Amino acid sequence: MYTFDSRVRFSEVGEDKVLTVRSLINYLQDCSTFQSEDVGLGLDKLREEGVAWMTASWQIVPERMPRLGERITIGTMPIEATAALARRQFFIADEEGNKIVKANSFWTLVNIHTGRPMRITDPYMLPYGKDEPFEMPECSRKLHLPLADSPRRLYPPFPVSEELLDTNHHVNNGQYIRLADACAREYREEKGLPADWTVSQIRAEYRRPAVRGDQMQLGLYNQEDSYLIKLMAPDETIYAVVELK
Repeated sequence: MYTFDSRVRFSEVGEDKVLTVRSLINYLQDCSTFQSEDVGLGLDKLREEGVAWMTASWQIVPERMPRLGERITIGTMPIEATAALARRQFFIADEEGNKIVKANSFWTLVNIHTGRPMRITDPYMLPYGKDEPFEMPECSRKLHLPLADSPRRLYPPFPVSEELLDTNHHVNNGQYIRLADACAREYREEKGLPADWTVSQIRAEYRRPAVRGDQMQLGLYNQEDSYLIKLMAPDETIYAVVELK
């Protein structure tokens, strides 16, 4: 297990003084990045070897979101790996050690020159160690997409800007979730519903990386107990799918 401590900053909260979804994802990503740097598999080392870790999916379950000024511990642990996928769990704990946010994630190892997945071998896994998983609600790694003729709210396309990109020159996986979250809250406002509703689970599946200059648009499906947002090109090639409950 790898952990680091922090305190929720003013710049990380919204109007309600609660950690935003974007800041939540940043904490989780920072935690695994710090561990990679500390075990000798940081960004520079991986770039030298022509590889990068890419997120395949998230399942994030907040029992509650941390608040402004709260002291928290962020942790991560590798759980298992096949030749194609590595599973990693995350948590955010309060000062008493209670896990107030839990997350599952799956990752692929990608050749940065070809963009193709690579076999995950021991040199890329053993330095992290391995831990026993904590309990999470069962769900599929892949999200079930609505039928093609399902009603949806389709938003205008916009160009992918530099501010959405990360060190891999792709839209950062947390940005898709941020955009989907903002879309769902805007939709609720349009319908006269409270925009600051509590999200009990976030799921995201990543299909194809978007890069600067690509066009992206969002399609929102109001499902029985959740919002499903497709983030896609105008021709409906899917970059990512996010579900918010």
